[in-house]
Amino acid sequence: MHYQSSEWVGTTQTQHQALLESDPLLENTRARAEFMKQIERDVIQVHGLFADVHEMVNEQQTMVDAIDMNISETEENARAGMEQLLQAQAYQAAKRRKMCCLVLMTAVAFLIFCLFLWVAFGGNN
Repeated sequence: MHYQSSEWVGTTQTQHQALLESDPLLENTRARAEFMKQIERDVIQVHGLFADVHEMVNEQQTMVDAIDMNISETEENARAGMEQLLQAQAYQAAKRRKMCCLVLMTAVAFLIFCLFLWVAFGGNN
């Protein structure tokens, strides 16, 4: 029998392909290669997620900074307000003392005036 070279090559390639497919080491290597490709795809996906989270954090940083600044300003305003309330309380206490002194001085002046009238017009009777 005479084989043509293309038939022999085709048969040899088919046998070689069958031999390669049945080799457990080759199957294990292919499985590992597929597993490595899946790991690579997963790592790329995780990298994309981290990039998205990083972008969201950067976008929100401006808002966090604004909130922090507002909190600081509110704290300063609360302290200033407390100082003004304490000062107003001191002014109010001083006002009460001054009013008491004014009323007492007015009463003393009225008594002196009444005494003067009594002495001037009716004290000799």
